[in-house]
Amino acid sequence: MTRSLSELKSEVDDADALLTAAISEGIAAFVDSPGNQAIVDWRIYRIAEWSRQLPATEQDRVPSVDWVSLVRLRVLLAHHFHTIKPELMFVYAAMQVPKLQHALGRRPNT
Repeated sequence: MTRSLSELKSEVDDADALLTAAISEGIAAFVDSPGNQAIVDWRIYRIAEWSRQLPATEQDRVPSVDWVSLVRLRVLLAHHFHTIKPELMFVYAAMQVPKLQHALGRRPNT
């Protein structure tokens, strides 16, 4: 099944409030909260899975996104989640997801 950029944008927008709430108390609180870690891991996994299902023609419309790294993160979350440090996921939720959201909002209308 293939996905569209608009569907991915909806997924990212839906995840935004949950990710923000999960990391809002800072990194130390996040590391101490398996529940918040699970929220972040799951929502980022979903975003990465949707990204994996985007056709190359859709990915090409947003060249500022590192699609390969996003798909690799999905593989790590799916198969090696126990090896990923919570600090990495905190930073990804705080920095990379907003960048992705911004990039998807600025894509050309072609």
